Amino acid sequence: KVCFLYPTVSLMSHSCAANLEIVDSPARSVKFVAKRQIGKGDELTWSYTNFLLPRHNIQEKLSQTWLFDCQCLRCKDPAEFGLYYSSQKCVCGGYLSKTMEDRTMCDKCGKQVDSLTMLMEEQSMMKELSLSDTADLCALLQKLVAGQIVHPTHHIMVRLYMRLVESVARNNPDAAVLAAAVQHGPALLKVLDRLDGEEGKLLKKYRKMYSLVEFKDLVRRQEEGGLSQMEFQAKLEQLRENLL
Repeated sequence: KVCFLYPTVSLMSHSCAANLEIVDSPARSVKFVAKRQIGKGDELTWSYTNFLLPRHNIQEKLSQTWLFDCQCLRCKDPAEFGLYYSSQKCVCGGYLSKTMEDRTMCDKCGKQVDSLTMLMEEQSMMKELSLSDTADLCALLQKLVAGQIVHPTHHIMVRLYMRLVESVARNNPDAAVLAAAVQHGPALLKVLDRLDGEEGKLLKKYRKMYSLVEFKDLVRRQEEGGLSQMEFQAKLEQLRENLL
């Protein structure tokens, strides 16, 4: 195993919504590229962890491995850029986003919930998602929506959206999975745009995958007589531009 030390890179700060990312695997040199607009005087940052993790998991990893409490823009914003990515939905319509030791409080009604109980609920949902086959994804989606604990931009829903989009882009699933991927793909891209940055590698990857999803749905609609040949060609040209 070969290890490389980068004295200059070691001075760069972490951010859970970084403006830089590594281009290739580190070697004798390491290359970064901007994935957000960077203004004059802005600090250059990169992420020490997986930004798709919920905030409490990221903060725990940073504290245990790097020995600091993150104070980046995402961590200081209870709403996480309006996504509430790490927060469950409260029955009142607010979000359980305010953490106080072992309790989490709703930002609207003030209701408090045991944080450990919430964590165990999410671990159970994530396990069910990881064990689900493609054919089970739509049923799981309906179950999560009916449960009203997680919301459209919650991290578990985002992971589910990723599975849906991947399944359609790489295979030929049934109509229900295709319809779910078409419906929820935009929410996935919205979350990745805010957390990963408008030029992030992950956003680019799923943007192309979603274009394939749209293409397969376009073909389905054309085969079923829902589009004229002219409409089909016009929409196809738009998708080609997105895939370039």
